[in-house]
Amino acid sequence: MIQRKNLNSLTIGEARDLFLVSQYNKGLSEATIGMDKDAINSFLKRSETSELLQLSIISEEFIEGYISLLRNSNISLSTQNINLSHLRAFLYWCMKMGYLEPFKIHLIKGQENKIKFFTDEEIDLLLKTPKKDCTFAESRTYAMICFIMSTGARASTIINLRIEDLDFKRKTITFSHLKNKATAIIPMSNTIYKVLRDYLTEWDRGSSGYVFCTVNENKMTVNYLDHALYKYCESRGVKPRGPHSLRHSFARMYIMKGGDAFSLQKILTHSSLDMTKRYVSLFSEDLRSSINTFSPLDNLKGYNCKTVRRVN
Repeated sequence: MIQRKNLNSLTIGEARDLFLVSQYNKGLSEATIGMDKDAINSFLKRSETSELLQLSIISEEFIEGYISLLRNSNISLSTQNINLSHLRAFLYWCMKMGYLEPFKIHLIKGQENKIKFFTDEEIDLLLKTPKKDCTFAESRTYAMICFIMSTGARASTIINLRIEDLDFKRKTITFSHLKNKATAIIPMSNTIYKVLRDYLTEWDRGSSGYVFCTVNENKMTVNYLDHALYKYCESRGVKPRGPHSLRHSFARMYIMKGGDAFSLQKILTHSSLDMTKRYVSLFSEDLRSSINTFSPLDNLKGYNCKTVRRVN
């Protein structure tokens, strides 16, 4: 005789699936739900825990041990806390539903590293056109790097980008998987127009509707994208960094070339100017070093600081 399942005996995998359905029913974005899923699966893999084990094995002591693993990893503090915050959302939901005994989960404190970006020389190496006989993986990753350096797109936006989001006639790109669930339409530069057309023309990606997919024609995950970029960096003799470092590099170079904060905010799809202001503050040294080159006063024809005379 079929009996009602005892919810206190849920496995971690069953609880995860129920949580993700709950997140979907709340109307959260696909990107957020994907990050929730990735964080939970990363927790299982890093802590060597099977999703078939009962949820009740997770305790405050268990999570403290996982946090120690995170702290000893080579990922940045901000990434550690992003993963932990998504895992915490899952576990707090389990506590609210009565599947787990309540306990507090604190984010990791510490001195955050400065924003990491690629130098101009490294960008030049990454943007060197691949050889004609290169693999699909190399061609795809090259196109992705060009795309980020043209749009500043997030990793979650890139993995969800579909062919129909590209309007080559109007030269626009539609981003429909943003943090705030909004939709943004940004212009497609002449260079990325050519890169994308060449890439999509050369490679038959089968049934995949995604612009950037795996070699097996599947949708990429953020972790897959990270791994692909790391391998590509190593092949070009560049210190490996993640896609967000390319986004930071885009912002830095945009500011250095004289781009204004308001348009940068729109391109990066920030909900406010706060992060844009942070970029300007962080790259102020670069701005100071180039003031003599780009200052309107210093570039006025026939004007030279030596000609200034004090009027008595």
